[in-house]
Amino acid sequence: MKLTILFCVILPLVVLAQDMPKRPPPPPIEVDEDTRIIPKSVFTVVAPYDIRQGKSYNIYVRGFNIKNSVRLTIRINGTSDSGDVLSIKKTATITRSSSRTSVSIDTSSITRGNYALYVETENFAEKRSLTYITKQYSFLLQLSKAIFLPGDLLQFRVYAVDSETKAVTPKCSNIVSITDGNGNEITSFKNVSFNRGKYENSLQLSSKAGLGVWNVQFQCDEQIISKEFEVAEYTLPLIQGSISVPSDTPFKFGKVPITVEVSYTFGGDASGNATVTIQRYGTNMLKRTVVITSGSATFDVDIVKDLQVQAGGYGYFQANLVFEDPLTGNKITDQKSFAITPYTYNIYPQGDQSIKPGTPFKFTIALKKYDGSPAPAGTKVKVTGQSPTTIPSQTLIIGADGTASSSVMVPTGTEYLSLKLTAADAYDNYVGAGIIRYSSGSYLQIDVLTETPKLGQRVYFKIRSGETIDFVMVHIVAKGVLLESTKVYFDDDSNEDDDLNTVVYSFKPSFKYAPATQIIAYYIKENGDFVTTQAYIQLDKELPNYLKISPATREVKPAAKINLKIESYIGSRVSLVAMDQRLLALKGGSNITKQNIFDDLQQYNWNNVQYDWGNIADYEFTFGGTGLFVFTNIPRPTRRYWPRPDRPDREEMERPADKGAAKKVGGDVKVRKDFREVFLWREVPIYDSADDDDDEWKGLERISETVPESITTYLIYGVSMSKYDGIGLSDNVPSVTIFLPFFLSVELPYSVKRNEVLLQDILVFNYLKKSQTVEVKVTKDAKFTAVDLTKYGWKDTTGFYTQSVTTVVGQNIKLQFALKPKTLGFISFEVTAKGSLAGDGIKKQLRVIPEGIPRSITSSVFLALDSKTPTIQSQLKCNLPDSAYQDTTEISATVAGDIFGKALSNLDKLISMPGGCGEQTMLSLAPDIAIYDYLSASGKLTPTLQGTLQSYILAGYQNELRYQRFDGSFSAFGESDPSGSTWLTAYVIEYFYFAKTIVTIDSNVIANGADFVQQQQNADGSFREPGRVIHVDMQGGSGAGIGLTAYCAIMFTIILPGYPEYTATRDSAVQYLENNFNSSSTTYELGVIAYALELVGSSQADAAYDLFYNRSTETSLMLFWAAPAPISPDFWYYNQARSLDIEITSYGLLTVIKRGGGLPSILKIVKYLVSKSNSLGGYTSSQDTVMAFYALSQFARTFALNTNVALILAPNVGSSVSATVDSTNAFTLQSFELNPGARSMNITATTSDSGLAIVSLICNFYEDPTKVVPVFNVNYNFGFACSYRISFEVCTSYIPTGNSNMAIMIVNMPSGFVYNEWQSQSNPDISQTEVTNQGSKVTFYFNTISNVNSCVSVNAYRSKFVAELKPATIEVYDYYDTSKQGMTSYQVPDLSGPCYYYR
Repeated sequence: MKLTILFCVILPLVVLAQDMPKRPPPPPIEVDEDTRIIPKSVFTVVAPYDIRQGKSYNIYVRGFNIKNSVRLTIRINGTSDSGDVLSIKKTATITRSSSRTSVSIDTSSITRGNYALYVETENFAEKRSLTYITKQYSFLLQLSKAIFLPGDLLQFRVYAVDSETKAVTPKCSNIVSITDGNGNEITSFKNVSFNRGKYENSLQLSSKAGLGVWNVQFQCDEQIISKEFEVAEYTLPLIQGSISVPSDTPFKFGKVPITVEVSYTFGGDASGNATVTIQRYGTNMLKRTVVITSGSATFDVDIVKDLQVQAGGYGYFQANLVFEDPLTGNKITDQKSFAITPYTYNIYPQGDQSIKPGTPFKFTIALKKYDGSPAPAGTKVKVTGQSPTTIPSQTLIIGADGTASSSVMVPTGTEYLSLKLTAADAYDNYVGAGIIRYSSGSYLQIDVLTETPKLGQRVYFKIRSGETIDFVMVHIVAKGVLLESTKVYFDDDSNEDDDLNTVVYSFKPSFKYAPATQIIAYYIKENGDFVTTQAYIQLDKELPNYLKISPATREVKPAAKINLKIESYIGSRVSLVAMDQRLLALKGGSNITKQNIFDDLQQYNWNNVQYDWGNIADYEFTFGGTGLFVFTNIPRPTRRYWPRPDRPDREEMERPADKGAAKKVGGDVKVRKDFREVFLWREVPIYDSADDDDDEWKGLERISETVPESITTYLIYGVSMSKYDGIGLSDNVPSVTIFLPFFLSVELPYSVKRNEVLLQDILVFNYLKKSQTVEVKVTKDAKFTAVDLTKYGWKDTTGFYTQSVTTVVGQNIKLQFALKPKTLGFISFEVTAKGSLAGDGIKKQLRVIPEGIPRSITSSVFLALDSKTPTIQSQLKCNLPDSAYQDTTEISATVAGDIFGKALSNLDKLISMPGGCGEQTMLSLAPDIAIYDYLSASGKLTPTLQGTLQSYILAGYQNELRYQRFDGSFSAFGESDPSGSTWLTAYVIEYFYFAKTIVTIDSNVIANGADFVQQQQNADGSFREPGRVIHVDMQGGSGAGIGLTAYCAIMFTIILPGYPEYTATRDSAVQYLENNFNSSSTTYELGVIAYALELVGSSQADAAYDLFYNRSTETSLMLFWAAPAPISPDFWYYNQARSLDIEITSYGLLTVIKRGGGLPSILKIVKYLVSKSNSLGGYTSSQDTVMAFYALSQFARTFALNTNVALILAPNVGSSVSATVDSTNAFTLQSFELNPGARSMNITATTSDSGLAIVSLICNFYEDPTKVVPVFNVNYNFGFACSYRISFEVCTSYIPTGNSNMAIMIVNMPSGFVYNEWQSQSNPDISQTEVTNQGSKVTFYFNTISNVNSCVSVNAYRSKFVAELKPATIEVYDYYDTSKQGMTSYQVPDLSGPCYYYR
């Protein structure tokens, strides 16, 4: 007897939020089948789990066997995250004559929150929780390239499309932000407008842009996409190469073939010696020199002898290539992983997903090699029954395609079927399937028959039922939309198996079905049971639009016109970019790929991965797998058709007016000057018909573009956008090669120093059919001097330096030209070569940077305006020292609207030091905590800043714990020190306590440290210092005596709210301060004492402050405290802010704020501290930065000032600039490059309300090292020098009385030499050695340097020959105060002879 079937409607999926965790389906409704009563009148309400703002929420209601009308109440209730209560009510009525209806709910007022859907009738009430989905659009980001030089133009595009990739205008609050390598926001573009689904803009990078990995980010409400790019000082490579090795090689082959290929980036073959090493788990197994001729070489590696793999064994290896081109000197590397396997073939089984006992089980096997090629026809595969073992064995014969098919009869009673597959020289494998059970023994199964489902081609699948039925309902869902709903009968003619329980059905997918489609098939039994199954089909990655870019020719001459034919659907707009392929060797990822698009589209699917719902009996699990739920007493299916939006007639499309033909370019360029890495950044609208008979909407446009003049290949990328046809990418990336049969190549270094001698290579390439003699000319320029002309074969003629050379066909020549730049900036270097057959010329710009030591002087002013003072005028000056090179200046001005504006843009640069010891870590950690505290208290802490600061603070906390000792104390090097430090431990504990509200801090760490400090208290309340602090200046004046006691009293006062057990310890220290503050001898001690007593509310606080205030200096603009002047006041550094003055004044600011001093006095102190900040927002040293930040943060959180200021900055040389500071850019550090000759700047600030601004004048320059007043003596003594090795000793001593802080010695190797750390000797004063810049630079960390010489031995070997070596430098400076330094340069002795010793 055939079953009576009921059917129901499936609603569309709704878009899944980006990165949302996968939600399980609702629990099945447990019903006792034997007692359940099927109602005579039933209804179904089907709705999505997910709800989105701006998208109608559609609910479908269906009745069946309706005797009397049924009235349903449908409600969405909930609360938004902002607290708004939502209640939307709809009703639906179904009757005998009208059994189907729909309800649509407007979601425009729904925002993120918690909501539920309620369905109620007279006898029915249920609710289901809804999920609010934020994803409405897909966004794609494209950059002009992925790596930029400082000073380059960054171009970017943001594309906005819907779930079918059709161009849309997103309705959301959006922002494009660009951040540098340190996470600092450089600029942002808010609420940008999209034109036909695209937003395009650019950013001119500064010539001083920070190096590192930058980021472009686009945010639309809560959707975020980003793309990285690198800012680096690079030159494009001239050479490229690769190593090729089969990914898997069977042992029986005996050998592994390895191929090395190298070529020039313009296409010519390279030759030379390559080094190939084979590693296994990091151990070198083989090293071989390979001779490459005509661009390639192949050799074999013996599996047993070389790789030491035995029969039956496995081996995983890595092949590494190093090749240095003898002509250009360019070095390339490559690596490939490969494996040795014991077998040649793999068996891949395919079979039905389930079995039905008593029926045949069909399966197919494929026998393939590792590269995917089939095994030879006739190969045998044995099939053996494993479960049950009674299944007879059989032998299959592999066909020409590498496959074979068969079947086995499944014995009655079988629960699980397992077949073992074996073949000679192949891994064993298994094929298996289990029985699908429903409560009644019924089941459904879907087998997808189409091996590679593609768009536009029919996809076939087979439905199998476990019992005889009339039909099943089939629903096809993709990207949250129900695309097809149909009734499929089992007596369909498509049933090839002549089995009444199977049927074949097909559908033809369009892009609406992409990237993946779900099929749901089900029927309902008379007893109300649903029998369901589901299949997941991943479609081939094809885009709805198409794009074809066809260059008229694949090879052109430099600066020639190239014609492109661009084909796409009419109405599309194609965005192009062409980039030098050599960029991809440095960094890729700037363009949009199909994978990017389909990865994003996948997020619209509720079912992001394939679930095997067919093995679960309850129908709601199947529906739940597609993101739907059903309210029902007995569900019944219906069908809903989704109309396709009409596209306008072709005549309705807008076409811009013809702007005329492109201008013609003149004849061939003799001297090549245009070496752009990117061109063709343009948009091309498609309007003309392609006259394609098959599709009238196919269109094309032809454009013409002038190519650059680099001898290279450019890759052309395009993105086609249409609001009708979606997005399209070119299947293949077309290329255009720019080539000359005879040409020059001159690759200049990124920069050279003035007065250094550059030995520049000039390469001559001849791919003509004949040899020719050419005259090579270097154009004279007053900005450089030629050196050693005769040595390198040049003649000095009028206007040129010349040399004649004969170029042989297929051979390349390297000439060398030595020049010494005389001026800064860019100088032209022009070379031409002319022969009887052909010639070429190149003109490039050489960047010349100053010699000497880079320095910076910053002067700043704090401007506070209000209604009483709406206008302020001020002036900043740049007074360069006599030791400055006057022509090296770079002058800039910065403006910030927040007191920490500069610091927030330079968080990781404020104190430029690694976390090398316990002191250094705290000096980086404390400012971050102070800034976080201020931003949090003032409500200015953005999620981005919060994440950045928290990561810094957490890293600092972890680093600092390395230096905690067993007794809870902290010291510079932890357990390696003889004792912990009272001062450093108090310092750590204080800031750890501040950080408790920011990141997780172990309370025991604070308590154990406080216990140690408590144990150092003397009977009179003072504290002793058993340890040492390497950076003495870090303590200021609080490192010993009454200053240390005052500091400990401050620490205990701060932590008392969380640790009240230290009250008595604090009170004893305060009493000591009250009894002894009159005996304090220094201003610093008085400052710390005054703040400590004010903090605890001491009765002696006024008296202590009066003493402290009497030592202050007050002007009409500023109030500050200063220590006595240094011994050498003539040295220009001492005219800059001094650390001790900043610290004392910071304590003064804290004390005045605590005392409730008036704003005028407080502003005077703030103006002093701000005026002394450097270009990064920090100060001269480290502890002064920590104290100033803490004091200023207390000021900023106590006095909330508006930010609304208009500024005019007028330098004494050059043009004025204007700036505006308001609440939208308060944290953005606005920077303006001024005329290099400017030495002062007048400032006019106005406000219509009130506001503050911090303006700085930054003067960067280079200083003559011979005029620097040294603090360290530095000298050297050569031991020996020869053609391949040098050895010398470097010694240093501290000139002032006493010992230095931790100090750094940097030894730069001579050009071509590499430091040999294995042969060099150190000394016990050195705590750490770092080797950087590929061995050309070595840094020694000295714990301290005394008045007695401390020496280190340096050994180096020659890695590359460089002629006429110039002096290299040795620098020594105070780790914590870089103004204290000494340096020298050393000249390597003559290396032409054998090794000899110097004494």
